[in-house]
Amino acid sequence: MKLNTTDNSSKREQIKELWRYSFSDTEDFMSLYFGHYWQGKNAITALDDKKVIGALELVPYKLSLRGNVVDTSYIVGVSTAPEARGGGIASTLMRAAMEKQKERREVLSLLSPFSFNFYNKMGYAACYQEMRCHIPSERFPNYQYKGKFNRAALSDWNDLSTVYHQFCKHKNGYVFRQKEEWQFIFDMLKLAGGYLYTYQNEEGTTIAYVSFVKNAEHFQVIEAAYINPEGLQALLSFIGSHFSSYSHIDMTLPAGSPLPTLFGEPPVCELHPTVMGRILDIPRVLSAGLGGLRLGVSDDFCPENTGVYEENGGGIVRYDSLDCEIQTHIGALTQLVMGFRSAYDLSVTGHIIGDIDAIVQLDRLYPKQHNFINHILTDNI
Repeated sequence: MKLNTTDNSSKREQIKELWRYSFSDTEDFMSLYFGHYWQGKNAITALDDKKVIGALELVPYKLSLRGNVVDTSYIVGVSTAPEARGGGIASTLMRAAMEKQKERREVLSLLSPFSFNFYNKMGYAACYQEMRCHIPSERFPNYQYKGKFNRAALSDWNDLSTVYHQFCKHKNGYVFRQKEEWQFIFDMLKLAGGYLYTYQNEEGTTIAYVSFVKNAEHFQVIEAAYINPEGLQALLSFIGSHFSSYSHIDMTLPAGSPLPTLFGEPPVCELHPTVMGRILDIPRVLSAGLGGLRLGVSDDFCPENTGVYEENGGGIVRYDSLDCEIQTHIGALTQLVMGFRSAYDLSVTGHIIGDIDAIVQLDRLYPKQHNFINHILTDNI
């Protein structure tokens, strides 16, 4: 077996066939994705002679992390041929993907797992969750709004981006959306029979939007974004106006969203873990520093990361052997730096070991955040 990490454009049809075998995507999606979005330069393949027996793709994005813009890639399409499974090909591909990301100067890696345990072994950890609500239609408030709703098109992407980025302003870990991301969203909604509507206030300014998929039995809100109370109230009224066709509305919301509290009888909502993350470059991702602490990190999948980190000469330096005040592993460190869990919470579960003063200091440096990533390859569509 050999790896090809450069350009796999000539292998597109083989990779497409492997994807078809490994996943349950429709032929319409396959045609769309491989016809318009898949890029050979982002693919990595495992080859047996000239036959593709394993593949994945790195889809690059820019992410907002604690107020900083960081480069990352979303790993998709990790697949192995049936005759080659069980031979460690997926692990080999993932190591190659991490190396390629480092070459691109990317500090984080993201993916949506088929199995959390499978990727835990590679140092990935859950870093996002979403709230899923099943709400009786009659509970939706009927606010009177003075603006109007219009079905959106790609030409509205600037207005959509303005609302999206204001909606995300106090959130962490979200993807920066440009025209290409909105194009994919519209394409995915079209495949699923979905819709995207914007709300304009009396001045004609777009202040909210909602995307949803509906069929004869099901109404699923994919994303509801707004920049002020008027926009939120208009969205709730618009969604609730479908009560005559649907007894319940399903909504996907950011974890911790206050929206359910607006219902007279708050709905029951469930938290679901979604996207996993992994630190690739420890010194570069510790942007807040270590406050004089020495941090010990273990990383079984990428042992070159194992060591003790401390501030030295204005940067973070790794040492093979040094006493440390804090000890953790790569998955827990990822959750801390990405703001998914606090240092205190990680210490309570034994994922960070250190005295209380060191734990408090880490919490000050890397406080818990409100993570949100309604990714464009979401399973909600």
